[in-house]
Amino acid sequence: MNATLTALGIALVLALAAALVGPFFVDWNAYRSLFEERARVALGLPLTVRGDVEARLLPSPYVRLRDVVVGEGPSKLEIADFRLRLDVAPLLKGEFHVNEMRLDGPRLVMQLDAAGKPLLPVVEASQPARADSIALRRFEITNGAISLLDPRTGGHLVVDRIQGGGEAASLRGPFKLEAGFQVDGSPWSVRLNMGRLGDQQSARVKLELEPGDRPRSIDADGTVSLAGGVPRFEGAFTIARPAPRVDAAEVAAEVGAVPWKVQSRLRADLSRVVAETFDLQYGADDKALKLSGQGTLTLGAEPRFEARVASRQLDFDRALARADEKPSPAEIARRVADLFSGSAFAALPGRLRAEIAGAVVAGDLLQDIDLDLGIARGTWKVVALRARLPGTADLSTSGTLDPAAPAYRGRVSLVAGELSTLLHWLGGGGDRPRPRIAVRRLSVEGDVDAAPKRIEIGGLSLVADDAKARG
Repeated sequence: MNATLTALGIALVLALAAALVGPFFVDWNAYRSLFEERARVALGLPLTVRGDVEARLLPSPYVRLRDVVVGEGPSKLEIADFRLRLDVAPLLKGEFHVNEMRLDGPRLVMQLDAAGKPLLPVVEASQPARADSIALRRFEITNGAISLLDPRTGGHLVVDRIQGGGEAASLRGPFKLEAGFQVDGSPWSVRLNMGRLGDQQSARVKLELEPGDRPRSIDADGTVSLAGGVPRFEGAFTIARPAPRVDAAEVAAEVGAVPWKVQSRLRADLSRVVAETFDLQYGADDKALKLSGQGTLTLGAEPRFEARVASRQLDFDRALARADEKPSPAEIARRVADLFSGSAFAALPGRLRAEIAGAVVAGDLLQDIDLDLGIARGTWKVVALRARLPGTADLSTSGTLDPAAPAYRGRVSLVAGELSTLLHWLGGGGDRPRPRIAVRRLSVEGDVDAAPKRIEIGGLSLVADDAKARG
């Protein structure tokens, strides 16, 4: 009996020793095709191993593959070094529970077709069942990169230096990811929480993005859909610049650190972003400019935006003037133009319509401001601008504005019922003395060519009280 037990013990020790030591003497490269086939069955995608293969069985199954390609065609994933460690018990039930997965040097190349749809590899129809049997307790990515190719524009977006990790209850989710990356040399960080993909290939998602070189925050909270291989998003989207960590409003204004925030309800895919509603706030809560509106951003070969905004009242004096400063209407107008020209939309062709019921400028109230502005190639086309100015003055104009010069050319019409009040306001208003002029009512219309140090008016038609003149 003792001899039998001893023999069994020796056999068990030899078996364990063989399991531990044997893999080091096996040429696993000879089984490369087997690993490729098993991976294809598990993922539902073609997988090619172009480098060396390593494997161990104990203390837990371990696989290392070098120079791996997942997928085929224009969109694919290449991995320089892939390492995988599995739990033993789930394998007995045909499940793959990945205790640790590491991807060194992964590079995802994704190309869009003529309609802006990603050219993704076709996943085999039975994939959902296999997806539920694969769980990732922890995965890590080092030195990763993503390249997005758009043949419509010749554009090439590269996200590189990806470092991070996460987990996935299955290949259908839920997912968690935290990572850092760079775009054009600028650092970013991302936090992603995504629910389980349902039968309609949709899931809840919460995304947080932060650039590392400037104070910004981008948050998305909604539903993402992958139906038809086209990613779509619908939900809340917020982008904000937080308040500066200083109390001096003057300092904040000087360094361009004024807080702002845009909150919207979006529908987006790779071809278009639709803001069903959005609220924009510029400045601290107690003196902010607040507008609401709707807009559309068309992507692709010729990106373009259309937006409409409105507000009951804007106090430009409180929002844009520094402490104890009383800027003139011209200075306020310049600062408003600077705000818009410094925004991302000013570089895109498009159209902006604005309706402002009232605006405080240089201590007085402007009413019924209606603006229709077109933008193309750095030039602003004032399709129409109408407003009621102080002095019961009605202004209307259409023309072309070059914000870089700055210069304006266009047709201008001004009808003032109280000319003295209008001139006082144009001069800065406040405690300044009112001009004493004999003319009370003025009507003027003409073609204006204006720059900082000159103004020319052609085709002039002027009516001063009862006197008329042309020139």
